[in-house]
Amino acid sequence: MEEASPTTPLIRREEPKPQVLPAVTRLQYIATAVIAALHIVRGIALLVCPAVALSSFAEPTSSTAFFFTSLLGVRDIVLGGLLTLADPRRSYEIHRALGIALFSDSVDTFVLIFVVACSAHLKNPAPEIISVVLLAVLEHLTLWSFDEEDDDGLSPSQQATIQVTRLDDKRLRLGMWLEELKQAESLQEDSLSTPESPAS
Repeated sequence: MEEASPTTPLIRREEPKPQVLPAVTRLQYIATAVIAALHIVRGIALLVCPAVALSSFAEPTSSTAFFFTSLLGVRDIVLGGLLTLADPRRSYEIHRALGIALFSDSVDTFVLIFVVACSAHLKNPAPEIISVVLLAVLEHLTLWSFDEEDDDGLSPSQQATIQVTRLDDKRLRLGMWLEELKQAESLQEDSLSTPESPAS
């Protein structure tokens, strides 16, 4: 058996394997892709054909109305881009993008209902309201499916805490190893400085 030298650590500890975040399921990936595509298509439609969206409310076509409709189109394209660019290996990125999209669609729903309730002369944009509500429901269901897996995955703050804990553990083990090395050296010096007994 090979003897341990003073520089050999007494205890060899294996590095803990980092926990891998669970991948997004296929159903969640498909639902997220569908939501992103719907946002992008709706955004392009609002940019290309703003008059069609305004005709649902019987609003006069003016430059101000076109401007706000184009802003809504840009917003939908940005939301779809956020969902498309989210890393499927990190569920919290998709979770965050879906939360932003759900908040945006919820605001759209309340605004549409408020406009219809306060304006009697406008047309009833029932198809637009139903489409926004259905999209918000789809986003909510997708977010709910992610909430079931939150206990298995680690957020970035939890990962950072684990990294700091590992670093502190490495420093502690290094300090213990240096103390053991100093003790071994002092014992070796004491054994060398002890005079040998005279031979009989």
